[in-house]
Amino acid sequence: MDRVLKVLCKEVLDKPLPEEDPLTQCLRVTPEPWLTIIFILFISLIVIGSYAFLKPVIFKTQEKPEQYTPPLSPQPKDSTGKESILCLVVPSHQLSDLKISDLKNQDDLIPSNRVKELISSASYFLCYGSGQPIDQIVNLNLSPDSINYSSDEDAYIQLRIPGGENIIGQKTKFELRKNLPDGDAKIDKIARLINLYGLENFICA
Repeated sequence: MDRVLKVLCKEVLDKPLPEEDPLTQCLRVTPEPWLTIIFILFISLIVIGSYAFLKPVIFKTQEKPEQYTPPLSPQPKDSTGKESILCLVVPSHQLSDLKISDLKNQDDLIPSNRVKELISSASYFLCYGSGQPIDQIVNLNLSPDSINYSSDEDAYIQLRIPGGENIIGQKTKFELRKNLPDGDAKIDKIARLINLYGLENFICA
């Protein structure tokens, strides 16, 4: 019996001890228990601090990059602006250089300085936007006969003003001339005026 015990003890003693990790070795050789606690706290602080430092970097790399949205390009403005219709009642001789077929729409153009001269000589005027029913607003008695361009009788001229939104609704000839845009105006109509009927919608100059 003693012989068997000796053999077993020898086998146990001869078996190599398992390797210890560095932390276990450090704790085993630490002489005081309170030093062990301090060491554990120190290691914990290092781990927590490392996590707190690396957390923003880790999450930032995981975020999806923001999609680039190109800025909206501004819409080009209409260089011509809003068109207006200018209606004038002037002496016939003021239209002597504008001899076109009466009561017919023409594509004849006149410069803005000539339009200002007609405004200055007008006895009645009216200016509306081109989108308004001008034929319903202007209800005049116009003659189909030819105009006597050497007389002082009243004649009617209707002009289309590109970019003339600033003269719509003006109440004085001064404001009409002041706000009249540069550029040519298109002659819509020239006719002899029979009487003053229908001029109540116009502004008397």
